[in-house]
Amino acid sequence: MTSRPTMLAKTAAAAALLIAASAHTHALASPQINELFRAGDTVLSTQGNPYDSILVGIPSIRNGLIAFLVQFDTAPQPDVAALITNRSGAFAAEWSSPEDGSRSIRIDVGAQWSAPTIGHDDRIAWRQAAATPPSNTFIQEVGMVLPDSSFQTIMRSDLESAILNAGLTPASARPSPPRYLIDSLTLGAGIAFEYLTLHSVFTAFPADMAPVQTIASAGQNPEGTESEIFSLLPLPDSSLTNQHYVAPYHAVYADRILMPIRIIQPPSTSSLSCLARIENGITTILHSQGDPIPGTDRFFASFNASKLAMRGEDYVFTAIDSEGENALYGVIEGEFRTIVDASTPIPGGLYGEPATFGQHNGPSFGGIAMNDGFIVFTASPRRTAGPFDNGIFAYDGDSLHKVLYAFEETLPGGHRFESAAFGPEALDDNNTIVFKAYTYDENNALGYGIYSLQLDITPAPCPGDITGNGLVGLDDFAILAANFGAGPGATREQGDLNGDGFVDLADFTILAVNFGNDCD
Repeated sequence: MTSRPTMLAKTAAAAALLIAASAHTHALASPQINELFRAGDTVLSTQGNPYDSILVGIPSIRNGLIAFLVQFDTAPQPDVAALITNRSGAFAAEWSSPEDGSRSIRIDVGAQWSAPTIGHDDRIAWRQAAATPPSNTFIQEVGMVLPDSSFQTIMRSDLESAILNAGLTPASARPSPPRYLIDSLTLGAGIAFEYLTLHSVFTAFPADMAPVQTIASAGQNPEGTESEIFSLLPLPDSSLTNQHYVAPYHAVYADRILMPIRIIQPPSTSSLSCLARIENGITTILHSQGDPIPGTDRFFASFNASKLAMRGEDYVFTAIDSEGENALYGVIEGEFRTIVDASTPIPGGLYGEPATFGQHNGPSFGGIAMNDGFIVFTASPRRTAGPFDNGIFAYDGDSLHKVLYAFEETLPGGHRFESAAFGPEALDDNNTIVFKAYTYDENNALGYGIYSLQLDITPAPCPGDITGNGLVGLDDFAILAANFGAGPGATREQGDLNGDGFVDLADFTILAVNFGNDCD
């Protein structure tokens, strides 16, 4: 337990941050969390056989249709995977791989870029690894289920001749190795986009399944520049020993793509990290390494591992700045915004104490999704949080909200929330979030499941108003003074204005700044 002198020192240092937090104009209603599926649940395969699920992938949602992948416990038989949807009204396998040993299927359940993607016409596509006897060598492929539940394989990474015959040709400027790996998949407005090689192509599958098209390639010139695209794989060649297995992050809206790339600006031979938009075959550089970050004295240093989301002309992205710090930025209604950086206070603090996203050399970010009302993302104040110790946050254009955070919530079934993971299609237009949660049970056993919650914002309490009468005055001061020092567990009615569980100097500062205000 934190001592009061230590707590007072911390709150004095954090007062300015908490004043900013008090200015929020909206509050997030406590979300109703629903458990949809747990690892271990038994599912009937499409062949009618019951299997226990052992691995659960990351879910996606569109127009109420939810989809995620599971791996079945079929030992000693080969790996059997299934696509689970609620298309029939209940969660059931819509597709499952062969159970006769003719193929083994493995899914990358922990990778946000391999979450299923749902098209506007309710077709569902996903990436998996498949092995066929006698070689039993796993190769990557993309499968697709149509609304009538029929299945088709739309690309395999070992079919080089088929890819080339479909019109896909490696860039002549820098030929890539004759190896094509399907690293990333997003299905937006009926178009599936695939990243296939190190330097050469980013391709599109139109909704009518027309031949593959090359829409960006190394050697091309971005619009309005003399620069040359060096690579559509954002990481520089020397940074990885096995570059082909790195999946780039990208966002898709209609026929517009947002993605990190690398360019060369003559006469330099060194490549620069950039964030680019590709639309109608034209590549436009939006932000580049070395560009100043508006509102700061820093500049962009890298977009290599940017997490991205896009909606119409609006987009959000993460980037590393010139001081080595990670942050979440956005261009919303034409205005550049810093949404979260190291100095941003975490709404409500963490575990009863004020905290910022830079508390432990953070922030680090996971999945990002957006609709017309919200930007949702997972984040942690730890730079190396990995899949654990994070939370779900929502930004409504004015205010930042903490939705869930590690060990602050108990999920349905008594499972303690430990962390969340979701992909680019985690947020529906009706503000439903679907996510994979890592949890602990009463025996501290780690498990995971698929959950949903509904975002709902309501007008926030008047900053500094303790009595609830819409005025900030002497009555509020008297209550705060009478309870000064209370906590942990103090309430707003006692004077805890920032929600950290204490009545202290930070709350007094909020009241003083707003003294005399009439919120009505």
